[in-house]
Amino acid sequence: ENILRELSKDKEILLLLPDLVWRAGLTNSTANLLLELASLGKVGAEQFSIFCYGSAVENLDETIFKNWIVFLLDANKPRATLIALDLLDFYYNMRGPKKRFPKDLIYKAITHPTLSEEKEGPAIRQTEDYNWIKLTQAFIKKYPKDSLKLGILVLDNLGKAGTIFEGYRSSTLEILDEVSKIFPTEIWKHISTLIGPPISQR
Repeated sequence: ENILRELSKDKEILLLLPDLVWRAGLTNSTANLLLELASLGKVGAEQFSIFCYGSAVENLDETIFKNWIVFLLDANKPRATLIALDLLDFYYNMRGPKKRFPKDLIYKAITHPTLSEEKEGPAIRQTEDYNWIKLTQAFIKKYPKDSLKLGILVLDNLGKAGTIFEGYRSSTLEILDEVSKIFPTEIWKHISTLIGPPISQR
């Protein structure tokens, strides 16, 4: 950690620091160092994407990991949110029931405003909404009584360009279908507000 801290004083090396940490093996101390530098604006939120590869965050202390996720979500950038979703899916879903599913943190991630902000540019790739779908399905399974807002979120944003709700994807509609089975009356009532009058584009 001391070596990395010294290296971080070099602006050119600073750009490569996350990659160096990933290659050397992420530890709790280096994770804290990266977060410290990121909080100071010396490391960008998007640079954390390198840790989505392999099993980089597998052995991170949960508190430190959650601090990473909070930082990424608070960055309020679409790319940072997608990175947070990827890391969350690996840490809590792919590793099996080793960790308790953090309800509030997962909900904050899967309902993050940047996921529904309409924008121009390349369409969201299916691989980019994959983690959202898996985490949302897991949330509905664990907390079905709290899933109504997720169904409404999908309905309110269906078809939005540049978002994970773009193109009426079957996987996104599966989320809506799951919520509809739990709250059929409430979902249809909300649909009625969207189809008229006036007739909504959705």
